[in-house]
Amino acid sequence: KKSKLNFIIKKIKGFSSEFSFEDFNTFGNNFKLSNINLDFSIINFLNNQIDLHINSIAFNNDLGFSLKQFSTKLSLSQDAFILNELEIEYGESNLLGDLYFDLSRIDIFNLVDINLYDSVYVDFKFKNSNIFPSDFHSFYKKINKNHSNSFTFNSNIKGYGNELFTENTTLSNKNNLIEFDSKLSNLFSNEKDHVLDFNFKKIKTSSEEINSLVPEIFGTIIPSSIKKLGKFQFDGLVKINSYEVESEFNLNLENGIINASLNVSNLSNIDNAIYKGNIEGINIDISKFINFNLIGNCDFEFEINGRGFTSDYLDSTVTGKINKITFNNITLNELDVFGQVKDQVFDGKLTLNDPDLNLDFDGLVNFSNDLIDFDFNSSIRYANLYNLGFNDIGELNGDVIVKLRGSNIDDLIGDLFLKKVTYKNIEKRIEFQDLYAQLRKNDGNRIVNISSEDIVSGILIGEYDLKNLKSSILNNFGSQYSNYR
Repeated sequence: KKSKLNFIIKKIKGFSSEFSFEDFNTFGNNFKLSNINLDFSIINFLNNQIDLHINSIAFNNDLGFSLKQFSTKLSLSQDAFILNELEIEYGESNLLGDLYFDLSRIDIFNLVDINLYDSVYVDFKFKNSNIFPSDFHSFYKKINKNHSNSFTFNSNIKGYGNELFTENTTLSNKNNLIEFDSKLSNLFSNEKDHVLDFNFKKIKTSSEEINSLVPEIFGTIIPSSIKKLGKFQFDGLVKINSYEVESEFNLNLENGIINASLNVSNLSNIDNAIYKGNIEGINIDISKFINFNLIGNCDFEFEINGRGFTSDYLDSTVTGKINKITFNNITLNELDVFGQVKDQVFDGKLTLNDPDLNLDFDGLVNFSNDLIDFDFNSSIRYANLYNLGFNDIGELNGDVIVKLRGSNIDDLIGDLFLKKVTYKNIEKRIEFQDLYAQLRKNDGNRIVNISSEDIVSGILIGEYDLKNLKSSILNNFGSQYSNYR
């Protein structure tokens, strides 16, 4: 049925106007718009449809933000609300796009009890927009209002309010890129939990850039241990609701790659969040995540179950394999791991099958302080001393009980007990049932007290290189014993 009311208006303009809203029923809803400037043209109201050109709307707001420019070609009918050639200038940001609202499922003249979020279909297209995040500090206080970088923004958004799909969304500038698709469910529902389902095609940025943009994000939304991550690239699937994050992703660092499948919960304190899943690393410097500088880059495959993303909170069961690891500048291969990491202490079992070192480990390593505590038993099936960094071309096997402390191999102090040990090189072979060694330091001097009934006993005092200690002991005392041959 055609409307009896039809009219055409060529132009409407307004200058320096003012609009105030006061809600006498609810506190805090009042606002005021001042210095309002309007410019409308080609206003048609024909056959129950309104069409007009909004050439400009601009105003100041007493809440702290101002609209510089709003322009579009507007069309409103019973079935659709359309904003074509939309341009919004807010602060230094410029948003360009076309917006379509499908109203066919609602009666725009009778909106009582209508759930608009489930009834109105939208199709938004944004292209070549320029966004300055600092412009939105008024809406989200965690954004750094002094952040100077801008991003080019493109996105297609379609769906209903409680089931929105974003396609080909990109935020980019010279040094950063975020590209993703997503499904956003129940954003406006009071009954169902929200679900944010992201397919990140590529994120290329740095922890420094993130910290500059949102300084409070680390330790609240993102684990604080990632703050020193540096430049990285990320791709993968991430699903978020109010209590859990499910993820499957690849993370390329400046030096190293991490592939992971993790479920993370207890999100109220992200540094102490609970997690379970699998993680694979290639050329990863683990010392960045734990206070254990003797360990360097490694390749690993772990199944993890625990909590804590920082060394202070870390409490996790780790099962898996380290294919390659650097320890005290020596590269070792084929290490099986089963243990618990808690309070910066590893307590568990290791099996090493490296060509130069084959052993079983059972005990703990405490790396909570600068001085590392070693308290473990080890059965050494084979050790090539020279390839392990010692100034010795011999080979060793036997059982070892270790209670040592130190920051590196040259300043270790404590007790060392060797049992059923065989040492051999091209010149000699030595076997002994037990040897007890005390390593101490007093007034700057290293003291080694060695006791063994069938090989050597004595005390060495002075500065020495622990890696050359065997030569000093055997050359000074070994020839006095029958097992030294």
